[in-house]
Amino acid sequence: MRLLLDTHVLIWWDEGARLRAEAKRAIREADQVYVSAVSGWEIAIKTALGHLRPHHRDPFDRILAAQALAEGLTLVTRDPAFGAYGARPIRA
Repeated sequence: MRLLLDTHVLIWWDEGARLRAEAKRAIREADQVYVSAVSGWEIAIKTALGHLRPHHRDPFDRILAAQALAEGLTLVTRDPAFGAYGARPIRA
């Protein structure tokens, strides 16, 4: 399986916290794990603003959803808004 990590999942994975067992296992066992360049951009902007909380109107999430769909990747996220884009995420 090829995975694309949502930005908050990347942060949580790095912190070693919050992820559900299913998501941790999927990341560990994945053939490939991708992190979008847009996640670096999102982290920089949200850090400068003093917050990192994604939400349903988040343009970065729309880019991540588009990338996952275009490249046939499974997105690992806790954000339920990705279902609206037709993505089938693994819940983090």
